[in-house]
Amino acid sequence: MAKYSQEFKLEVVQYYLSGFGKAATGQKFSVDHMDVQKWVTAFEQYGISGLSVKTTKSHYS
Repeated sequence: MAKYSQEFKLEVVQYYLSGFGKAATGQKFSVDHMDVQKWVTAFEQYGISGLSVKTTKSHYS
């Protein structure tokens, strides 16, 4: 299971885009400011699909 849902990431991004800084946004949502930056960049490049939770199954031999 992913650590953060797509809905949570979108909420964080929207908060940041409403005028708050990375550090303030990270502090409010208890996430690292670099996660905020990654999510904002992904959202700006790919829209909401950039925030989707990536699920890949690990294959072991």
